[in-house]
Amino acid sequence: MVPETGRWRNASRLTASPKCDAWADAAEHIREAIAYQRAAQLLH
Repeated sequence: MVPETGRWRNASRLTASPKCDAWADAAEHIREAIAYQRAAQLLH
């Protein structure tokens, strides 16, 4: 499982790695997409 974004953001700040930040953003977008798809399925 992916940890919540808060932990990812803190980790990226500690390591100062843009890659970690990119992963945090990607995980956020994936969760939003999944939630959107679930909502769409419920409506249809």
